[in-house]
Amino acid sequence: MAKRRKKVSTAKKKEWAWGYLFVLPNLIGFCVFFVLPVIYGIIVSLTNYNGFKKFDFIGIQNYINLFKDKFFVIALKNNIYYSLVFVPLTIFLVNCCDWYRVGNDHEPGHRSA
Repeated sequence: MAKRRKKVSTAKKKEWAWGYLFVLPNLIGFCVFFVLPVIYGIIVSLTNYNGFKKFDFIGIQNYINLFKDKFFVIALKNNIYYSLVFVPLTIFLVNCCDWYRVGNDHEPGHRSA
């Protein structure tokens, strides 16, 4: 036997409709300024388009050429190193400075965490 679905009241439907109406501008902005450019960028990356001529589909050849370029590989290694070493180190040092400041700050009305 099939389960019966609950009937949704008209007031509940109106509430949902208003909710979607309030979310719609943000959803449209997200799609126009994020989703569409990402899709367009992926499509263009699979062609040899240079801004003036037609799109000629070349597949992943651009990515193959990219990873064969020695300067790109060096730049990629530098970015990974920076992300894995300096970003966490900076966050750690900032937290140490904050812990020191909070522990030694004796201003009236100051709450130490």
